[in-house]
This record gives sequence, structure tokens and C-alpha cells, in this order.
Amino acid sequence: MNTLGIIGGLSWASTHQYYRLINEEINRARGRQSSAQLLIRSVDFQPVIDAQVRNDWNAAGDLLCDAARELERGGAKAFLIASNTMHLVYEQVCRSVAIPGLNIFDATATKIKAKGLHKLGLLGTRYTMNLKFFREEYASRGIDVLVPKTKDASRINEIIFKELIHNQVKPASQETMREVIATLRQSGAEGVILGCTELELLLDDKSRTSNSDSGNLEIFDTTANHAHAAVDWLLLTG
Repeated sequence: MNTLGIIGGLSWASTHQYYRLINEEINRARGRQSSAQLLIRSVDFQPVIDAQVRNDWNAAGDLLCDAARELERGGAKAFLIASNTMHLVYEQVCRSVAIPGLNIFDATATKIKAKGLHKLGLLGTRYTMNLKFFREEYASRGIDVLVPKTKDASRINEIIFKELIHNQVKPASQETMREVIATLRQSGAEGVILGCTELELLLDDKSRTSNSDSGNLEIFDTTANHAHAAVDWLLLTG
């Protein structure tokens, strides 16, 4: 099995989920005491957030480029960025190394298209919900996205940065998630993309399957989709 590099710490809570999901799937596929060969470069999230606030994405990208080069020197044969928002600098990071990257948009779009869906709600940080980059990435893969109204988007962003990146899960925030998903469904969404790698922490049974008169709304967890793509790569390469 080849070694996969993970640029993590964006936040540590979601990096933990990647590590767990990848190893669970590798063990399920290989059996016995098998686990994944991973290198994790966990960066300090605060300088990345500071660069985001300044809208200095090149500086944020430089931090991740350094991490990718360390992973390459350490023997990783491919890498992934364990974050949706930081895929804004995915191409910049790819150019800094000779090893390939595993793209979170590709991983999620594959799952969505397998279900035959085309119009999805998108939840995430304010960058993910507001910047056209993310809508264009999905549009280029044949998927139209809807984003929440301003008030709902602000609340989701607040939950991510004040609670989820610290691994805090509050019942009130889970209820907010259900309400926002219901509103997106009423706006015509066929499913919802959890476009932040921490948002899956909010999911409970009620949120995973949002019932309505028209049936169930499919939830696409980008963390799980990305992790499964990583497992596919690991198994394919030995």
C-alpha cells in the first residue's frame, strides 16, 4: 500500500474524522489488523484563519504548500487537503509538489451524480457559501447549488467557527441544521452538500434523513466522500 499525505489541522476536529473514516474502511476492506499508511501534517489553523480574514489566499496557500512539500519529502505518493474552504488554494498546492492531489469536489460530485441529482443545497463556512468559486466548481461538474439565506448562512458560519472546530456539538445547533436543510428543500434542493468538513459532527438521525411529503432529502457529507476517495486510491495503489 502506498502512503497518503493529509494536510490537516483545518481544523483538528475534522482531521480526526478523516483518520477514523479512512482507517475503518481500510480495515473493512483488508481485514485482520490492517490500517492505512498515512502521513499527517497538521498545521496551526490560526495563521490560516488570519490569512482568510485578510482575504490573503496566496499567503494561506503558501502555508499549505509548505505542508505538502513536507509530506512529499516524507514519502507520500499523493495528498489531500482535509478542508473544503482551503480547496480555494488546491491548484496552488498541486503546483508546489510532483505528487497528485485528491480533490474534494471530485469526490463529492461522483457521489451526487451516482444518485442522479443535479440541484443541491450547499452549507459551509461563509467563504464556501458566498464565494462563486465553490458554485463554479460544482457547476463545472454538472451540479447547480443553492445557498441559504443570509441569516441562515451567518448562523451556520458561527456554529462552525465557535463550536465545531472546537469539537463542540450543541442540540440547538443540530436543530438549526435541520431548519436550514428544510428551508433549502422548500427552495427546490434535491439534496444537501455539507461543504465544511466539520458539519458532519452536527448530524444525528433526524438531520441525516430529513423527511417531507416528497420523500427524503439526501445528505452528502464531503468529509466521508473525500475519505472514501482516499480509501479507493490507497486500495488501488496496492
